[in-house]
Amino acid sequence: MALETKDYDELVQDQATATQSAATRKMGKYLNFGLGSTLRALIESNAGLALWTQGLLVKVLATTRLATSEADDVDTFINDFGLERAAAAKATGDVTFSRNIVANDAVIDLAKEIQTELSNVKYIVVADTTNPIYDPLREQYIILAGTHSGDVKVEAVEAGSSGNAAADTITVISQPIQYVDFVTNALPFTNGADKESDAEARQHFVDYINSLSKATKLAIEEAIESVQEGIQYSVVENKNYTTGLEELGYFYCVIDDGSGSPPPELITSVWNAVDRVRGLTTYFEIKAALSTTASVSATAKIDTGVYDVDEVKTAIETALTTYIDSLGIDTTLYFSKLYQIIYDSHEAIEDVVDVLLNGGTSDLVSDNKHSIHVGTLSITVTSI
Repeated sequence: MALETKDYDELVQDQATATQSAATRKMGKYLNFGLGSTLRALIESNAGLALWTQGLLVKVLATTRLATSEADDVDTFINDFGLERAAAAKATGDVTFSRNIVANDAVIDLAKEIQTELSNVKYIVVADTTNPIYDPLREQYIILAGTHSGDVKVEAVEAGSSGNAAADTITVISQPIQYVDFVTNALPFTNGADKESDAEARQHFVDYINSLSKATKLAIEEAIESVQEGIQYSVVENKNYTTGLEELGYFYCVIDDGSGSPPPELITSVWNAVDRVRGLTTYFEIKAALSTTASVSATAKIDTGVYDVDEVKTAIETALTTYIDSLGIDTTLYFSKLYQIIYDSHEAIEDVVDVLLNGGTSDLVSDNKHSIHVGTLSITVTSI
């Protein structure tokens, strides 16, 4: 049932009507409600107080129901049940450091800062033990003498979608690095995510309540989703991760944060969250998703007399990267979908030809251990 409220004019009108009705019935008189009259001033002051009281009641009712709460009131409501919004995720990706003179080793320390040129979004260098130029003992990336460039993993300083960046926009070295002259990102950064919105937090709360004390697959999935916004995952029951053979009482979860290489601290956070809701006597593992690479080549035709070739190429690369990296685990990248993504990426595109996915025209399928991520993009933009 909707709450019936009244505005200021309605409150004044109702008081005047009730007062005049009583005066006519009891005394047979008409009262003066004209501007400046004592009676009008009295009912207008009452209307002001009633409006203020009504506003307080509406506010109280709104904040005592999750469905009508907003901002901090949503947090305080769900916090009482031991639940928090899923945290924002930092954008991560690889940048390429390069130089003109290659006579010496270039050493890149962790936490070195770079940023975008126009929006001044800041990123810092982070460790990547899978990178061949990273030295885990020295905790440094090393571009050897004679080598012009090296790829290095970075993450946004601030969590959230503000850390997402188009290709070739992270170009400023904020803190000088000896024997390094340039930096850029060949591919867009797309895995930064804001914390849960109010609507998402409300749905999260419903899933959380429905999963309590059940030790079900839904409970496991809700626990994973609660760790960080934008997390991708699969949950496999009663099957050994390595052999694929039946193993009763065991399950494994494969996760990805959209980067293709989720950090160890995220693996630990997910493990802790799942452990709180797993069933007694069951055991499990949390695994980082293995990366299935999707490399795309294509030629787009435009009117080069009207549209800028580089702008269209960047739009195509950004659209492909965003879509492919969003697919997640245990999914399919349909070859025919690539045409739609390219056409939709920019209004200038009139024809798309020579599309290849990993050198062929077959769909790319990932299983429950693999996450599809963008590889090499070879996009050519020519005149129609």
